[in-house]
Amino acid sequence: AADLTLYKLDLKQKQLPKGVYKVEIAAGNFKQSNLVVTILGKVRLDKIEVAVSEADAQTPTKKASIEKNGKFPDVYMLDHQQKFGLRFDLFDDQSNKVMSVHQAFVRFSDDSGAEIIFVAEQDVAKAYKFEMDIGARAGDFGGKSGIYNVDLIIGDASLVNSFVRNLGQVNLKF
Repeated sequence: AADLTLYKLDLKQKQLPKGVYKVEIAAGNFKQSNLVVTILGKVRLDKIEVAVSEADAQTPTKKASIEKNGKFPDVYMLDHQQKFGLRFDLFDDQSNKVMSVHQAFVRFSDDSGAEIIFVAEQDVAKAYKFEMDIGARAGDFGGKSGIYNVDLIIGDASLVNSFVRNLGQVNLKF
């Protein structure tokens, strides 16, 4: 308080939404405008839905909601004539608004260490969706039937809590 040449702006107190901001400082004839500040935030995963349907059907034959920290109700038995889908929302923990992230992936992995990773994309309502036609994707799995772990991978440079979340297992029959 005694140093009149020292100025402080507490960005945490301003409760700015997460993101990248350009800062300009001007004092007398001095001007600095190339400062970049990143405000970090937390993401919250919510409203996870799983859907299984026949490959040629528009509506799912099985649909389940997963609780906040829950997993699939069972190991889903899926064959080459079915589709598997996920839908989930990501919320900014501070503002409680639906948010977008740079990376949203669905990973299938087996006990041998093999991984097949797909991108989950946002729809017009900003919910993330992933749908996989099992028969059409057999080549991605090398035609190897078996039990696969299903994980969500969520990441962004402006998040303090990027994460990998295991949702359960599926048994794929190609």
